[in-house]
Amino acid sequence: MTATLPEQELAQFFRVPIFMPVDYDGRPMLMTARLANLSQNGCFIATPSPLAVGTKIELRFQLPGVRELIVVSCTVRWSRGSPQSQRPVGGRALGMGLEFDGLSRAQRTHIKSFIRRFITEMRARKS
Repeated sequence: MTATLPEQELAQFFRVPIFMPVDYDGRPMLMTARLANLSQNGCFIATPSPLAVGTKIELRFQLPGVRELIVVSCTVRWSRGSPQSQRPVGGRALGMGLEFDGLSRAQRTHIKSFIRRFITEMRARKS
């Protein structure tokens, strides 16, 4: 079904699986945290110590093939501690879902391009 959607429309809602280091305020110094998926509006951070829902943080990560570091304000929308009914995926989440509060135009373009490249590559593999 997704194969028939135009890439631009699909990219608007698609979450790209990704596994890369990420840094943010409040992360314990020796605690690892990884960006596990990315969309145009937010991301999921895999971490054994998620922050409380509603916490505002500054997130820092670098996309493959992009020189500039993406630094963006985010709000924790759900975490491992959230009630099961408030989690977007069943099971026990080990991390937190973040919503971007304000991407610059350049940052939004980098994320959109990354998602479109992923979709294009996945469609090419299916062909």
